[in-house]
Amino acid sequence: MNKLYTILLFLFVSSSILWAQQEPQYTQFMHTKQLFNPAYVGAKGVPCVKGLYRNQWMGFKGAPISQVLTFNMPFLDPRVGFGVNLQHYEIGIIENWEADLAYSYDLMPEDNISVRVGIMGSIRQFGLDFSDPDLFIRNINDASITRGENYTTTEGDVGAGLYVDYEGYYFGISVPNIISNVIGNNNDQPLTAVEEPHIYAMAGGLIPLPDSKLSLFPNALLKYVKDAPWTLGLNLSLMYDNRFTFGGSYRLSNENSDSIDFLFHFQANNNFGLGISYDYPLFEIQDHTSGSIEVMLDYCFGTKSPDMSNPRFFF
Repeated sequence: MNKLYTILLFLFVSSSILWAQQEPQYTQFMHTKQLFNPAYVGAKGVPCVKGLYRNQWMGFKGAPISQVLTFNMPFLDPRVGFGVNLQHYEIGIIENWEADLAYSYDLMPEDNISVRVGIMGSIRQFGLDFSDPDLFIRNINDASITRGENYTTTEGDVGAGLYVDYEGYYFGISVPNIISNVIGNNNDQPLTAVEEPHIYAMAGGLIPLPDSKLSLFPNALLKYVKDAPWTLGLNLSLMYDNRFTFGGSYRLSNENSDSIDFLFHFQANNNFGLGISYDYPLFEIQDHTSGSIEVMLDYCFGTKSPDMSNPRFFF
């Protein structure tokens, strides 16, 4: 297990190697757009709450674990959206918390097209537990390591995004954290950990197949951040009777982090949905883990049930 901590510390803490702090990734990204694009809040037209749990690289002590809780709703006017995100993320000796408030406005609230712009404000706490007895320190002279102590810093950030929905197809681009906050604890050194802006681009759509209850549901998400690996998730799902969705994804990167993913989503009724996914890595770590799982629950409120025949409901 010490070997894992060495790897995690090398990747996420070492100030001489890495400048950018990577954000958590989610396999069910087509259902978690609110986390990285504030323009999405209010897009469904009804209040919705969502909870998600992700256990990545199961079998490793200190492997990434994430919990997410989100809420969004139209606010006073259908053109205005409001949302809240709460996130918790752990990997090795790292523990991060985040709270976001998001606002969106629909510039074109027509039946067949919606063009939303959004902004968000965030409070983020970054923590390092150097008192962990399993921690193996690779370089005892590293100024970023405070042996036997805890280190935390709290930073504010802002983000912005654009989300377009046109006749069942969507596109979005966003930067959820614009400010390059210094989050390392060795500020007197030439290099330290910096939270670089992340750029997200996403697209997808719901394509009904003629004379059947089936629809194709393709989705894509590209994530880019300076001085860190980019990732591209490509998903193709098949939806049956607006209730059952089965699909597969391929996540690729310019460094070793590729995976093949399997997804299932069940829309029990107009209000309640359940999603689950499984990832299998396609690089060296596959010999040491049984993969990654993700479980999601979502519930939409309102006395008037959303129209499940409207593709926008599924976005």
